[in-house]
Amino acid sequence: MTPAGAVAPFVLGFDRAGTVTAVGKGVEPELVGTHVLGFSQWFVTGHGTQASLVALPCENIAVAGGRFTSAELTTFGLNGLTALFFAEAAGQEEQRRRS
Repeated sequence: MTPAGAVAPFVLGFDRAGTVTAVGKGVEPELVGTHVLGFSQWFVTGHGTQASLVALPCENIAVAGGRFTSAELTTFGLNGLTALFFAEAAGQEEQRRRS
């Protein structure tokens, strides 16, 4: 799968976890140094997360705190959404069967 209109080379990847190293205009500077989990819509933008440094919109990140490592956090993004989708679908199917 390639992003629409993307010309190689482009960067793949949905999930990213790490520490904010810089912020753009209009973003709270206090976020620098914060541990976050981020999600890229690389198939739309052509800018994925499999890189040393990644720039993401603020609405695509969540402050993670220090409870989980970056490696652990990256299992929550796309994998977690997929698991939630199928768990909800299974629950809906079960409700349909009981009706």
